[in-house]
Amino acid sequence: MPNPHIELENEYKLIKQLLYKSKNQHRRTLIYRKMKELFKKIKGRESMNAIKNVSRDLYVLTSSNVPLGHFIGFTYVIMGISAKVYCIADELEMDEVRESNAKESDSDEICDVFDKIRKNDLKLL
Repeated sequence: MPNPHIELENEYKLIKQLLYKSKNQHRRTLIYRKMKELFKKIKGRESMNAIKNVSRDLYVLTSSNVPLGHFIGFTYVIMGISAKVYCIADELEMDEVRESNAKESDSDEICDVFDKIRKNDLKLL
């Protein structure tokens, strides 16, 4: 399984290229502004929850553009990128939760060991 951080970096580069290529034509659209917001959130390494929210909003916004038929190729590319960014951010968020739970369980085990030692010391006194 590929590294999610590398995948997120690849999607970041794709968004950067799309922003550069479509600036003149789409800069006043809400889709472009939302894509730029997603770009800034990924660049700033903000919380995965914030990235997920923006990518979800971008996906919903672009999906409403499909029935109109305007710039359909551009729309599908953005939908794909935003869906993939959402999945990667969700995966990274779950990894963070697993790591924090593992740290908590390790500290609980250590506390249990020290509690046993203290109880044994009290018995000796």
